Amino acid sequence: MKSEEIPASGWASPLGQLASQLDVDVRIERYEFPERRRQSGDWWKNKEHWCVHLDHRHYARMDGAAANNPWVQRTISWSLSLVSQNQVIRWQDVLVEWTVELFRMDREDLFGRLRHVQSLPIGANPTLKLPGYFVCLSVAGSRAKAKGYQDADVRSLVTEVVEALLPQGWIAWTPEMNGESIALLFVSAEDITPQNEDEDESTDADTALDTIYLMMRQLTESLAADAMVSCKAAVGRPVLREQGIYSGIATAIASKRGGEWLSPSESVVGWGTDPVETLLLALPLEGADSFIEVVNHRVETSDPHFVQELHDTLEGLIDANLNVSEAARLLYLHRNTLMNRIEKIRQQTGYDVRSFRDAMTLWLASAVERMTQCP
Repeated sequence: MKSEEIPASGWASPLGQLASQLDVDVRIERYEFPERRRQSGDWWKNKEHWCVHLDHRHYARMDGAAANNPWVQRTISWSLSLVSQNQVIRWQDVLVEWTVELFRMDREDLFGRLRHVQSLPIGANPTLKLPGYFVCLSVAGSRAKAKGYQDADVRSLVTEVVEALLPQGWIAWTPEMNGESIALLFVSAEDITPQNEDEDESTDADTALDTIYLMMRQLTESLAADAMVSCKAAVGRPVLREQGIYSGIATAIASKRGGEWLSPSESVVGWGTDPVETLLLALPLEGADSFIEVVNHRVETSDPHFVQELHDTLEGLIDANLNVSEAARLLYLHRNTLMNRIEKIRQQTGYDVRSFRDAMTLWLASAVERMTQCP
């Protein structure tokens, strides 16, 4: 198991030496989006801070009186150009950069990248044991933090559990995004199914998919019980060869978003398990807003208690295939109580959730509304 705690970059050591010699304070920052217009050593001023370009992922912010000195700036630029010529491109850094870039895309841009083929830079040769799956593991919060653990401690706990579960896999952490700690996992097929040449290939693929979902559930449950860490896993499409790495990461991130819209209570979601997820990803924002507006036009109340009651009732009925008695059992309600709820919903919305068409309309509206509210 290869564990990678990705540092800010390989620039920390040379910049630290320069800062000490030239009496400047240095802080390495990460571009929000890859910057490819500048060259290593290019300078610009951002308000009161001088900044110098390192690579398309990083720049350095310089503070101190010496940072205003043109001679100091030329010295730093010359030194950085020498360091840049000797920088080795690490495939681990490239995969993390792709993850960050895809995570920050809006829904429509992400949808356009799902089948995109993007090659790794020359010299970045991954040692991943293909075929396998990429998994986006998000840690939104934890009881461990409440007990005084720091982010680094939580990441170390998660990494330790993952390494034990996936000896042929790989894990890397991205910078925190939207308040979540995000880990990118690669799960090799060698960790999923034993090699058996006698088994049919389609059976192997189906078994592997079922097994990885089971493994991810075991992982999230183990982290919750043993490490006091609450997390969710989103599995991407199978990666059969190196050219599919980018798409594997993109579909894992798309699965994470789809899970937030369609299955917010599920700890494990996967690409392709729900075709509606693909439909929502492709839905233009204007179309989503128009759909919600039409549905809400018939709703006469915005009472939060009623909205939650509507959502719970709808989920129960759909899980029970619109069988009222079974839905009452799933919701721990008396059948008459559920019938009263259904009648109340009909009176206030005009929708009868016992009807497949009306139930599907409200369920889609709920999913689309969550989609538009998610970052």
